[in-house]
Amino acid sequence: MPPLTALSRTGISNVVTKYARLAGLEGVYAHRLRHTLASQVLSAGGTIRQVSELLGHTDPASAMSYARVDMAPLRGMAPPWGRLP
Repeated sequence: MPPLTALSRTGISNVVTKYARLAGLEGVYAHRLRHTLASQVLSAGGTIRQVSELLGHTDPASAMSYARVDMAPLRGMAPPWGRLP
């Protein structure tokens, strides 16, 4: 029988962890999904305000802790060492 009330944070974490392990994925937790969402929204051109709204934060600064910049695309923009303009 499905739960009759909303899942708690622990309940959500348990479900995510269980099915990640069944899929052969270790180290995947519910909180990591928030980081993934933030990174993907920003990578697709979204704004930190949009991330903030999706994560339910009233202050966009709170969402900054979830935002991770993918360094690989930025490396091509950096000049080679010793060849600064």
